[in-house]
Amino acid sequence: MVRPEIKKISPYRPGKPLGTVLKEKGIERAFKLASNENPLGPSPLGIKAAKEALREVNRYPEGSGQHLRQKLAEFYGVKLEEVILGSGSSEILSLSLLTFLKTGEEVIIPELTFLIYQILILMCGGIPVKVPLKDDFGYNPEAILDAVSSKTRFLFLGSPNNPTGTIIKKDELHVLFSKLPETVIVVIDEAYAEYVESEDYISGLTFFRKRPLIVTRTFSKIYGLAGLRIGYGIADKSIIAEMNRIRPPFNTTGPAQAAAAAALDDREFIERSLENNRLGKEYLYRNLSELSLSFVPTQANFILIDLGGRAPEVCAQLEESGIIVRPVDNPGLQERYIRLTIGTPEENELFIHALRRILKG
Repeated sequence: MVRPEIKKISPYRPGKPLGTVLKEKGIERAFKLASNENPLGPSPLGIKAAKEALREVNRYPEGSGQHLRQKLAEFYGVKLEEVILGSGSSEILSLSLLTFLKTGEEVIIPELTFLIYQILILMCGGIPVKVPLKDDFGYNPEAILDAVSSKTRFLFLGSPNNPTGTIIKKDELHVLFSKLPETVIVVIDEAYAEYVESEDYISGLTFFRKRPLIVTRTFSKIYGLAGLRIGYGIADKSIIAEMNRIRPPFNTTGPAQAAAAAALDDREFIERSLENNRLGKEYLYRNLSELSLSFVPTQANFILIDLGGRAPEVCAQLEESGIIVRPVDNPGLQERYIRLTIGTPEENELFIHALRRILKG
């Protein structure tokens, strides 16, 4: 009775929970550096607003999240009807495919990228077409354009891309938009956009009124609200109107909407989070280089590290020390690479000390 498309899907495996590691290893303390969460915790303003909203959880929330959408519209200088909310940005990705993708149509995705893209494409009856990244894990616009066919309906781009931390650069995006057919809908997943420091970066928000384009963002990362599951998409109002036809009623909760609206104003928390990430990057870059380990310079809050064939072994030994990192779920790369979330200064130091001890045997 199961649809054939579903049989092709391997379930998404999230980072191992802290409680599981504590129980498995019989240890009292562990650190999770596997899921790209904000190590400073949630936005204080967001938590305060969520607690206040809990008083009304006997009521359904405002269905479209108009207050939060209005704040987002003002924040980005867009119109209210150009914003849609979702249970995390992954629901926006799902709604876009369910709205516009027909069975048998193709979706171009990078190889390597966020696993949820392929899962959602297969779920909707589409065909994922994987385009390799360059050797430095940057995007290859020419290869993407070569992959376009008469069946191509979508192009998915993570910028920054997960798990590489790389972006699609300004000139590369201009090349793509100048040559992509108007029948191809571009989805740019900007879950980590707030962390970007590169001058070569440009957001899809610059282009969404010029072609079929959906930009997705989230409150799960820099705002620290991952457990509340709240994200959003921005696109032309005609695209949003079609997606709203199938958006489930009350798909985001009242506490999540309230927390996100408040967190958007929590500039002090955002600046502390960015500073922690900058300093953490510098510390990890320096120490990884001293250990003669290669890594991909990142524009996000995580780093892809090359362990030269020892990744599974190192992951297992790090867990014994109470440090959870993420192995790369790709058959060609899983022996070499781990993805490390940039943590607090203490967490970063514990990781480096444990890694140094493991590599020295």
